[in-house]
Amino acid sequence: MLKNLYINFISPTGGVKKIAHLLFDILEQQTHLSINIKDITSHKMRRYTLSYSQDDLVIWCIPTFFERMPTVLNNLKLQGNAAMSFICAIFGNRSVGDCAREFANLLQSNNFKVIGYSKLVCQHSQHELLGKGRPNNTDIKFYKNMLNKVVAYASLDKIKTYNFETTAYIPRLKTFCVPSIINSALCNKCGMCANICPLGIVEKFSFIVKDDNKSKCMGCTACIAHCPTCARGFDEQGKAQIDAFMQDIYKTHHLAKDNEFYLA
Repeated sequence: MLKNLYINFISPTGGVKKIAHLLFDILEQQTHLSINIKDITSHKMRRYTLSYSQDDLVIWCIPTFFERMPTVLNNLKLQGNAAMSFICAIFGNRSVGDCAREFANLLQSNNFKVIGYSKLVCQHSQHELLGKGRPNNTDIKFYKNMLNKVVAYASLDKIKTYNFETTAYIPRLKTFCVPSIINSALCNKCGMCANICPLGIVEKFSFIVKDDNKSKCMGCTACIAHCPTCARGFDEQGKAQIDAFMQDIYKTHHLAKDNEFYLA
């Protein structure tokens, strides 16, 4: 019997957070169940175990990186205990690819029952024209219908788990370059970049990423987005590579994509 609702989100640059809070507001209006929302972006959240029970429904809002789930999710400490899960794979008007099913496999290996997933469009974090203005009013109407059906399904006496494809994952692309301090005069040494990095690879006092940690960088740009003085960014070569890549992406994916959701 469904008793509790949880929304967990990882949002390096704020787009996923916006959608997660919209879902929270809608659920508060649609149901009288207990609802909790948690930001699991910071590496400090990896210290704690996220534990649930079979009477819980956990809605996971996660960003899509190059059609795969963020690698940092592999570092979560999870205890599903047969709790139900619904995945919101959020993407910048490009493609979800294998993001949802990759995370579903991780959840299922930690004793969660994944009852379905969704593909939700938001504005791209590195190209303002991709998904510009999303989520909009049409998206919010979609969320309301989706959540109504998800909660109704999770309230049934008998539920099934969603069957995902079992083919090989899309190869994971490597990050073009790692953010760094590009203007030391602007850096006020607040430490925000070190605190917000989901992987915890930004050094606490020097604010650099050591060479042996650079391969871990997801390219999420959280450290750039949260820098209060705009001291952090990409070097000229890296910026040129990213700009060229995003221009090609925009040519292919400039038309607005639709949201989708699926239940078992």
